[in-house]
Amino acid sequence: AASSSSSSSSRSSRQSSTTQASTSLNQQQNQPRKRPHPNNNVYNARPSPSFPSMHSHARKSQKGPSSFELSFLIIGAQKAGTSWLHTLLQKCDRISLPVEQKEVHFWDWHYRKGFHWYIRQFDFPHQHETKAEHNPSSSSSSLSKNNNNNSLFYGEITPCYVVLNPPTISEIHKCFPDMKVVFVARDLVDRAWSAMVMELRDQTMGLNAGEFAEGVITKGSGGGRTNKRTKKSAGIISVAQQRRLQQQCSPSSQPDSYYLDRLRSETHLSRSDYATHMRNWYSE
Repeated sequence: AASSSSSSSSRSSRQSSTTQASTSLNQQQNQPRKRPHPNNNVYNARPSPSFPSMHSHARKSQKGPSSFELSFLIIGAQKAGTSWLHTLLQKCDRISLPVEQKEVHFWDWHYRKGFHWYIRQFDFPHQHETKAEHNPSSSSSSLSKNNNNNSLFYGEITPCYVVLNPPTISEIHKCFPDMKVVFVARDLVDRAWSAMVMELRDQTMGLNAGEFAEGVITKGSGGGRTNKRTKKSAGIISVAQQRRLQQQCSPSSQPDSYYLDRLRSETHLSRSDYATHMRNWYSE
């Protein structure tokens, strides 16, 4: 009897352990996959870009790609209307933005590709010809004026630049001492909430920083059109999957504790610290 009781207790214990393990696994699978969040200490420890040959004083007499001058940088803030501003600037004939995408991320992610890679993102020095071809209503005098590269203002918009470390900001200033810096401020609470909602959507879709998914129709995109976060992936997902993603991306899918935890993270604390980052940029 004692042996039977012991065997029954052992089976019950194993079943309980199996049930707990299964429950834990299901909870992990149901939780959205999280994208990596930059750590400020690690970020500041990264080697900073350095292009001595492209410093302004070193290339004053040079021609070709070395004559490229960046007129402005729009450095942020994230979720503060920079995409809207990008759309407006694209309509200006005198402004030349990167050809392929809005956010180049050269000074934080891609500087190892080299300065000439950066210049090619603007299609320099050929983009002025493309602009003239797409504006046939322009007068001949205006076209001849635009044939001079110096008549264009080259600039880019990457909201993450606001958190660049001081050595990187200093390097940008050495390359382009006359460059204008534009920062679009938004109410801190509204900005943080919008950023967390975007972050939740990315986590649910299992995206890493800089990745985009294809075929996901978000609420408000309308008529089967995909939004700016639907550009890169292997295939089109089903309508049922789209609906399930929308439900999982809903802010109400997470408890208040989730948002409080995210607000305390280094990522959101840093992006909400306008004053510190503005001092870094103004010190140059």
